[in-house]
Amino acid sequence: MAPRFLAASVCLICAVSACPQSADEIFRKGTELFERRDLAAARQEFLRLTKTPSYEPKSRYYLGRIALLESKPAEAIAWLEPIALNIPSILDADAQLSRAYLDAGQIERAKLITERALRQAPWQGSLHYRLGRIYQQLGDSEGARKEFAESVRLKSADRESVELLLQCSQSLTSGAAPKAMRIRQELLDNPSLDPDVLVALGLTFTAVGLQAESLEPFRAAAKRDPSFFQAQYNAGLALLKLGRAGEATPYLDAAQRLSPELADANSALALAHVLQAQYANAIPPLEKWRALQPANTRALDMLALAYLRTNAAGRAIPILREAVKFARGDPKPYFLLIEAMNAAEEQIAALEVAEDALKLFPALPQAHLAKAQQLARLGRYRDAGPLFARTIELAPGQIDGLLGLAEVQQKRGDYAASLGTYERALTIDRTNVTASLGTARNMVLTRDISGARAILEAALAAHPDNSQLHYELARVYARLGEKALAAEQTRILQELRASESKTP
Repeated sequence: MAPRFLAASVCLICAVSACPQSADEIFRKGTELFERRDLAAARQEFLRLTKTPSYEPKSRYYLGRIALLESKPAEAIAWLEPIALNIPSILDADAQLSRAYLDAGQIERAKLITERALRQAPWQGSLHYRLGRIYQQLGDSEGARKEFAESVRLKSADRESVELLLQCSQSLTSGAAPKAMRIRQELLDNPSLDPDVLVALGLTFTAVGLQAESLEPFRAAAKRDPSFFQAQYNAGLALLKLGRAGEATPYLDAAQRLSPELADANSALALAHVLQAQYANAIPPLEKWRALQPANTRALDMLALAYLRTNAAGRAIPILREAVKFARGDPKPYFLLIEAMNAAEEQIAALEVAEDALKLFPALPQAHLAKAQQLARLGRYRDAGPLFARTIELAPGQIDGLLGLAEVQQKRGDYAASLGTYERALTIDRTNVTASLGTARNMVLTRDISGARAILEAALAAHPDNSQLHYELARVYARLGEKALAAEQTRILQELRASESKTP
C-alpha cells in the first residue's frame, strides 16, 4: 500500500478566512506549494506561521519535510523534534524524524524513534524496512532479518487486502451481500491491517448506502490511529447519518482538532451539536465554517439559528442579512431573519423582510403566512386576514394558517366562523393548546359553556402544566357554578405560576 498522503493533502480544501492574509490562507498556500514541490516558496509561507500557536506545529512538520527533501537532515531534526517527541506526535512527525536521524547518522536515536513510531503504526511496512536498515548498521543481523521479513510480509498483506477490497466492492454491486460481509469481517479480524484499508472498506459500504455496516471499519481505523483524520471524520459522519449525534460528537471533535482548516470537519461537528440542541457548543465550529466559506448559506443559516437559540438575536441579524444576499432562491434565510428581528423587537423591519419574501416566493404558503403573522403582531388584523386565508388555500393542512385566520375572525367578532376554523385546526392536532383555548373562548362567547368545559378538560389531560388552560377552565367552572372545581383550578394555577417565577 502506498504511504499515506493525507497529511500533505488534507489541507488543500481550505478557503480564505474573514481577515486578509489570514493564517488559514497562508497555510493553504504553503501546502499547495509543497504539493507542487515548490519548496523554496513553501518554506517562506510556513516560516510566517511559526509564531502562530494554532499553526506552529503543522508548520514545523512541513518545514521538517522540506528540509528532508533538500537533504538537510540536521535542519529537519531541529524542526521536527519539538513536535515528534510529544505523544501523540503531530501527523507522522515521529516517522519523519526517524528518517532525519538515520540520514544524519544518529543511529541510536533513529532506532528509538522508529521503534516508537512502529508501536503507533505497526502496519507501516516502510518503517519496518527502515528499522531493518538501522539494525544492520548496529550489527544486529537477526533483528534486521526479522524487520525485513515483516516489511515483505506487510507488502504481501497489503496486496491481499487490496484484492479483498475489490472482491468486497464487486460483491456489493452484484447483490452478493453475505459474501461482502464475510470479507468485511476477515479484514476487520486482521490486527495488522493498515487503517487506510479499513477506511476504504468503510467507504465501500457507504457507497451503496450501508451506513451501519460501514461504521465498524471506520471505528476500528480511528482506534488504531487516533491521528487519522479520515477515520475520525467518517466514523462521526456515519453515526450522524444513523441518527446517533451524541456518539458522533467525539469522533467529529477529534476530526476538527486534527484539521481545523477543513470546512467539512467544522460543518459536521456543528451539525452534531445542533442536532442535540447544543447551540452554544455549535457556535465555534460554525464561526470557523463561515470564515472558510463566507458565501455558504447553510453555514450562515445554522450559525444564525445557533445565535437565535442562545438568545443572541442581535448577532444573528447581520449574519442573516448576508445569507439573504447569497440565498439564490432559498427562502429559509428570509424566514429566519424575520424570526430574529422579532426577537430583537424590530417588528417593522421584519414586516419589510416578509414583504420581500412574498414578492420573491408568491407560490410558497410560508411566505403568505410570514407576512400575515407579522401584520397580526403589529395589530393589523384586517390586512392579515386575506393572507392567512391564502395560506390555507395553498396548504389546507397548514395549522398555523388556520390558527392565524381563526384569531383574525375572533378579533372582528365573527365568533361562529372563528369557532369553525379553530375546530378545523383541532382535526389536525387534537391536543393543540392554541386551538383548544380559541375553541373554548368562542364557545363561551356563543354561550356553549358546557362545550368549552369539555374542550378544556380534554386539553388539560394532554397538557397538565399549562397555566393558561387552568386559568380558562377556572373561569368556565365559575360560570357553571362549580365553585369547588373553580377554586381547585385557581390553586393549581397559583402553584404553577409560583414555580414558573422560580425558574431561571
